[in-house]
Amino acid sequence: MDAGQLAARVTVMSEAIAHRGPDDSGLWLDAPTGIALGHRRLAIVDLSPRGRQPMHYAQRYVIAYNGEVYNFRELRKQLLALGHAFASGTDTEVIMAAVQQWGISDALGRMVGMFAFALWDSQDRALYLARDRLGEKPLYFGVSGGWLYFGSELHCLESIGLGAELSDEALALYLRHGYVPMPHSMWRGIQKLPQASWMRITADSPQAMRTDSATASTYWSVPAGDKRPLADQEAIENLEDLLTASIRDQMQCDVPMGVFLSGGIDSTAVAAVLQKLSSEPVSSFTIKFAVPGFDESEHAAAVSRHLGTRHHEISLDPSDVLRSIPEFAATLDEPTANASYFPLRLMAKAARPHAKVILSGDAGDELFGGYNRYRLTIPLWRRLGWMPHGLRRLLACGTRVIPTSLLQGAGKLAGVSGQTDVGTALKKFGRLLDAADLGDSYLRLMRCWDSSAAIAEVAEPRDPRITCSMADFLSAVTAHDLITYLPDDNLAKADRATMAAGIEQRVPLLDHRIVEFARTLPDSLMIRDGVTKWLLRQVAYRHVPREVLDRPKMGFTVPIRAWLRGPLREWAGDLLHSNALIERARLRKRAVQANWDRLQNSDAPLAWEVWSLVMYAAWLNARTPGAASTHLKVAA
Repeated sequence: MDAGQLAARVTVMSEAIAHRGPDDSGLWLDAPTGIALGHRRLAIVDLSPRGRQPMHYAQRYVIAYNGEVYNFRELRKQLLALGHAFASGTDTEVIMAAVQQWGISDALGRMVGMFAFALWDSQDRALYLARDRLGEKPLYFGVSGGWLYFGSELHCLESIGLGAELSDEALALYLRHGYVPMPHSMWRGIQKLPQASWMRITADSPQAMRTDSATASTYWSVPAGDKRPLADQEAIENLEDLLTASIRDQMQCDVPMGVFLSGGIDSTAVAAVLQKLSSEPVSSFTIKFAVPGFDESEHAAAVSRHLGTRHHEISLDPSDVLRSIPEFAATLDEPTANASYFPLRLMAKAARPHAKVILSGDAGDELFGGYNRYRLTIPLWRRLGWMPHGLRRLLACGTRVIPTSLLQGAGKLAGVSGQTDVGTALKKFGRLLDAADLGDSYLRLMRCWDSSAAIAEVAEPRDPRITCSMADFLSAVTAHDLITYLPDDNLAKADRATMAAGIEQRVPLLDHRIVEFARTLPDSLMIRDGVTKWLLRQVAYRHVPREVLDRPKMGFTVPIRAWLRGPLREWAGDLLHSNALIERARLRKRAVQANWDRLQNSDAPLAWEVWSLVMYAAWLNARTPGAASTHLKVAA
């Protein structure tokens, strides 16, 4: 490949993710060596041309980088004292100097932040690919024709023809989880670089980069969870100090900043500390979602009034969300069954004129025991685990044959209302019954489809085991979620939704020092008397009265069952009844149609499962040659 071809190819890849960096673009190549780096810039720190990428340092390094190193000013001071000089005020230059001074692994270990980068070392003739500790920033790579390609989204690699063959294993895992876990991608031959890792690839001039020489290393891991006694007040002080330090670091930027505020514990704690550190009112943003039982805007407004933030209520009519779904689903980097992606993307778009950097309260649940499944699994297992597995499996079969309509009616008679779904609850109960042990019970609760092989023409992969006792259950499952569910579902959703709007989301709770502290907490500081996130609540209560914050947990939910049975029915039904698409998707047509019909004709607890199929079909339809575009008419 000559210089012109190399430049053209990287330019195409870069333009495919122009939404991630609308402020500037850059290209660097060394054609004889066979390496080129492209970059799209979202200017956050040092907005001058000195911050352009790809950036050079010491006539040795060139980097293309996405993210932020929050402690770069501290590292810069250390490096200046060691004789380094800098031409810009960016963290980008500091990364390269740190690698030169301390080596790649040590340099990564000193960084506090979120990042994914490609760094070329012309002296050692080696390329380094690296990713942050918790997986906030994505990095894909694949090989074609002896060349290594990499980028922040699958779109980069798809734009030059990679991604022709679906990965059966990734499809099976997607159907099981509702997302594609690392290191897989939906395309065979394309992988995600795992979080907290780096890879070194050497060059063999004048050929392309030698992928057979690549080695991968891990520079950090989620701590095992060595608990230590800690008095309540000391724990509260420690957490607030850590959160304050994290937010102070993450306030470093040269553009307007704001905070996503739901009115829940996590976002309130972040917003409160941010406002405390700010000299003027902070911009806060929340969705006003006109669907009964799903709107949290009143709670967010109450928190905002107490904190004194400059509050922005972004009203989303359900029709606005619905109209966006076909387009947004088609432009997804990878399919996701997380329906909150769509309102989040619209909220990010509406927030963009007011703020370019947004802090969020993500990760509070995984770190401090916030999910109800953490609280409920142990009590349920205590009641069920004593039974022989054979008897439990028999009872599980019974739960699957009881008509859902009968269960829903019984639930109404018992006074169950609101978002409580008796059918879904019973389905999860049946999964618990069918589990082999406590760790297996948790994995089954997390499943989307019970068996991917039942819905797709793929082999059933094995789940990673969670080996735990009741004593260490909470530590084991929160660690599992920190390295799987959080980066592959929640963080991936947030990165895609915010970067599509040209916004950089930062997650103060994912400062690795907070993560390491949380992993030492005894269970009583996480869940106490049935109350989740006990410790984080105490920090929030210091800033906002309990009566404002204490309410049932909602989460960021959307009414997908009502959508699939109402305004999205025609669009989703067309996708799932397309013979050509279903054949390419490797889905079992009879199974797909049977489950679609069950959802339409009863109150069966299938909304999330069917939604995962619709999102997968919409994603694949956009990548099918000759596929008809899909449009959605929503009644006003």
